[in-house]
Amino acid sequence: MEKVVSWIAGSGQEISVKVELITSREINLDGHRSTVKACEINVSAYADGKLVGTGRPQAMDHAVAVSRMGKLGIRQDQHDEIMAAIAECEASDIYAAKVAKLEKNMAEISRDDISRDKIQAAMQIGEDE
Repeated sequence: MEKVVSWIAGSGQEISVKVELITSREINLDGHRSTVKACEINVSAYADGKLVGTGRPQAMDHAVAVSRMGKLGIRQDQHDEIMAAIAECEASDIYAAKVAKLEKNMAEISRDDISRDKIQAAMQIGEDE
């Protein structure tokens, strides 16, 4: 899934922000190419075809720009379009499954941490005397 938000900057540069959901990645295994599953949202900003920023827009305090990506200042209407494209990727089934799996794993880790703390507390009872 890929969305592109484009506009012409006040300087005349053509600006495009590409938001894509990456579901597979090719890796190099000591000279052997292999495709592996992935699930991540990649956000890249370009000015006249040159990369000027990556990652989600970061809030900033400016008279015109409400956020930025690297060197690129982003107005409110552009910011809203970019965030809508990101939200569309996040709403996909594959990304929702990834988030659910991460939340399940974090709950299991938390449960294990609580169990470990209880065991350590029980083991220290006899040491206090």
